[in-house]
Amino acid sequence: MFINKCKLPNSTLDDVLKKMVEKVTEQEIVRTTIVEGGNKTHKKHIKVLLSNGKMLLIKRCNPKQIQMLKSIMDTYMIPQFQKVLGGCQLDPDVCYMLLEWKDGTIISDSSQEFFSGNLQIAAATIKKIHNDTQCQEKVRIDDSFIDEIESKSYLTRDEKRIIIQYVLSNLHYLNGRNKSVIHGDLHLRNILVANSDVVFIDLDDVCWGDPFEDLVYAANLHGAKSEAYPYFMLLEYYFDNKIPEEFWPIVNVYSIKKAMCIIEDEITRNQNHSSYLSMSSILREHDYMSRDEPNWFKTFAKR
Repeated sequence: MFINKCKLPNSTLDDVLKKMVEKVTEQEIVRTTIVEGGNKTHKKHIKVLLSNGKMLLIKRCNPKQIQMLKSIMDTYMIPQFQKVLGGCQLDPDVCYMLLEWKDGTIISDSSQEFFSGNLQIAAATIKKIHNDTQCQEKVRIDDSFIDEIESKSYLTRDEKRIIIQYVLSNLHYLNGRNKSVIHGDLHLRNILVANSDVVFIDLDDVCWGDPFEDLVYAANLHGAKSEAYPYFMLLEYYFDNKIPEEFWPIVNVYSIKKAMCIIEDEITRNQNHSSYLSMSSILREHDYMSRDEPNWFKTFAKR
């Protein structure tokens, strides 16, 4: 149940969210707890305990995102996605989602006995979602992306030159590809193992896009060295050990786009205006984009 308008005169925010939860669930709220976002991000969420013993999660989100989710949910049933139970829009800029609470284990923390099998299930599941939701809308990236790259003050002149040349050389691979439903933020911390099932959580970026956009973390954007092997196996499982030649040029362009979003978010919210992710680290992995396949992947592939 999505509540398009939930703005109540002379009400506190708590009153509005309480009304949303009780209207959707027909249960009373027993307790609320503030919880950290995944990976200890700056985001805060509200964990809700209901009178029937069930737990839910309230997350603040972009109003456009909840409309996107509503559109996708009206078209497809994706049981592996964390269930969105409802939402309310308080004003043009503030919106909240009500989701099921999932108890589970982050896939990279699952026991070694089941880790490989869980990863294989996750890869097969997200690939099936991509295939089953494919639509006729095509990917189209135009010159505005080049202008966006040019405008970034945190990129050096040489970095801009290298990135723009690489993007222009590979746009023919991207443009014209079919879109599908994508998670949009598919890193290991957003894949849970719950009661032997794989569940994808944190739906803030679910949208229509190129399936390869869901593989940017696996391809280029993982940070810790301990994540390299799980991501290597995720790619191997997704492609049944036969990664197509065009994958790397395509995913590298999407990785550059995603990296720009991450860097800007980090710069905006960090007091020292710095980012843990740098574009130079991605460029180095590709020998400054003279190679499509990153060095880290080649290292594992040779083993």
